Amino acid sequence: MKKSLLLVISLCCTVVAFAQKLTEKQLKVINKSTHSVHVDLNYSNGNWSSISKEIKGKSIVLLGELNHGSKENFDTRNDLIKYLHEKEGFNTILFEAGIGELVILNDRKKKYSPEFMTLGFYGIWRTQEFANLMAYVKEKNIAIAGFDVQKGSGGAFLPLMEMEAKKKDIPPKLYNRLDDRFDLLEDELKKKRTTVYDSLSLEVNQLIKDYKSFFKALSVNEKHFSKNLMYINQTVNNRVRYLNYRLDFLKDKDYHKRWKARDSAMADNISWLKEYIFKDEKIIVVGHNFHISKYNENEEVAGEYLKKKYPNETYSIGFFIGDGEYANNGGELEKMDPINAEKLDVRHIINAINDKVCFMPMPIKTRKNNKWLFEEVVVNNSFVDLNRTRKLSLAKSFDGLVFIDKTSMPIKIDFSN
Repeated sequence: MKKSLLLVISLCCTVVAFAQKLTEKQLKVINKSTHSVHVDLNYSNGNWSSISKEIKGKSIVLLGELNHGSKENFDTRNDLIKYLHEKEGFNTILFEAGIGELVILNDRKKKYSPEFMTLGFYGIWRTQEFANLMAYVKEKNIAIAGFDVQKGSGGAFLPLMEMEAKKKDIPPKLYNRLDDRFDLLEDELKKKRTTVYDSLSLEVNQLIKDYKSFFKALSVNEKHFSKNLMYINQTVNNRVRYLNYRLDFLKDKDYHKRWKARDSAMADNISWLKEYIFKDEKIIVVGHNFHISKYNENEEVAGEYLKKKYPNETYSIGFFIGDGEYANNGGELEKMDPINAEKLDVRHIINAINDKVCFMPMPIKTRKNNKWLFEEVVVNNSFVDLNRTRKLSLAKSFDGLVFIDKTSMPIKIDFSN
């Protein structure tokens, strides 16, 4: 059921204060196109049926997050994932995680606990909310995979290499320290103030050579690669790709080029997974709003590459939050910034809607009454671009939006016991 925003605003002085940047015409557009999801107190069991019409014929639905540490964003997205699986037939989820790190976890998910499965993700995602999603993945036997060029954490790729190497009697010395060496070089490559290009170039190129030698030994006389060999090949290619662009960054210090390299690799991985591993499957892609958006004014992002390659198959949904606190990338508490008092802030829209969760499809074409949705609005507490503009166009960047009223800290899993 759609909210009557004008009535809500006329009765609630607080909402009026937050909605001062919205004109009556803007409110009418929002009122006409916004759909309440009617989630419960746990941001679950919502009615997402309004999305079905929007994603008809789509095989890739990209679901974002304002930042990597918002509990209600995670809970709401989990609920939407359940709807997409149960009602729309999406049986595969790709995560912003290392492509080689989730292979074993996916294959052995029946044996692993939901909490253990979160070890395949970056540390900020090792939360109870993600464990809840992994419990659902296990229950419904949903396929998962990573699409990031970055390695991430943990040693989940080594068991895959070891398992395949034993079939060919390949000695452990050819592979058992490859990723350890990768981790050490990655740390050195990130020390941009102290690391000298020449001092690392030889080590990086030697590691690249050793990765390739291992895969050559693994694939010799193979006419048709198994799924595991395909994953190993793609992961090795990702390791090489990452090392090369990080090494280049030591010379040129071009941040835009570096981020482009990562996002183009992400898009290539998603495309590879779609065409070779999950062919004919409907796929959900989970990542930061930055990566899954279909347009960025100042950067080239994964969602934009995918939109160009699969223009009629992708649908990108950005997630935005009204107020509260969240965990930053270091896991520390941060509070949402104050709403911008001078310019139109996306949180003016959220607070005017005055709902726990709602969905708003974006217009495809610019018209007189919706032109403002194609213009930049303020977006804080999120990475938007390297210029730190903190502004983006909602309709240019996303096909649809999910608005959430508040956020709190996610529940970290304690692995010490």
